[in-house]
Amino acid sequence: MVEGDFAAFLTAFPPLDRQPLDAEALAADVESAFGVQVPTALMSFWREVGCGSFADGELHFFGSDKIAGRESLVTWNQSPFWRDVVVAPAEGGPVFFGENCFGDQIGFRYNGRRDLPANAVGACDGRTVSNGT
Repeated sequence: MVEGDFAAFLTAFPPLDRQPLDAEALAADVESAFGVQVPTALMSFWREVGCGSFADGELHFFGSDKIAGRESLVTWNQSPFWRDVVVAPAEGGPVFFGENCFGDQIGFRYNGRRDLPANAVGACDGRTVSNGT
């Protein structure tokens, strides 16, 4: 039996290639690279769940380092093509921390508060999927 705040997530989306993650270090990297703070709920997710692939590869969460041929969270978000589609995180654009098997991005936006909702972005269409902190 899985325990913790994200037990339901881990039960619904069993890890395929789960890696531990230093949440504080990754949050510091995000703040240094993009000038935004990471939401508290995402920090909790990183501490308990980590990063990697879940649900037979249907979900991938970026980490501090390259994992199984996937970019780190900072490298992925620094890819030049993002500026052609969304504004930079420091200007209110998203920081993507995961994606599904179809390439839909999972991220958060920051506007000076740590409690902005997470967004799923597919084909440049942002949708609120959580109003948590």
